[in-house]
Amino acid sequence: MDKVFLSVTGLDAERGATTLEADEALVYQKMLKQSKQVIVVADASKLGKVSPAFICPVSEMNILITDTSALPEALVPFERLGIRIVRAKS
Repeated sequence: MDKVFLSVTGLDAERGATTLEADEALVYQKMLKQSKQVIVVADASKLGKVSPAFICPVSEMNILITDTSALPEALVPFERLGIRIVRAKS
């Protein structure tokens, strides 16, 4: 795969991308190993949240797609880590 799109239930700059189900996290982890680019899709309500099942650290992400209601201060930690931010209209 060239690109993998991850839909997450939690995304924290320190704790990484997370989801609710361990099985889902395992599938995502396998997909990440085969991809060249990781694109995470998370609306503003997911930023700063941590769910039980770990998917990957933020260092493995390339792009974060979020909505326009995401506060700039919530995005700064990801930008500092070199992640490209795309704000889509909701």
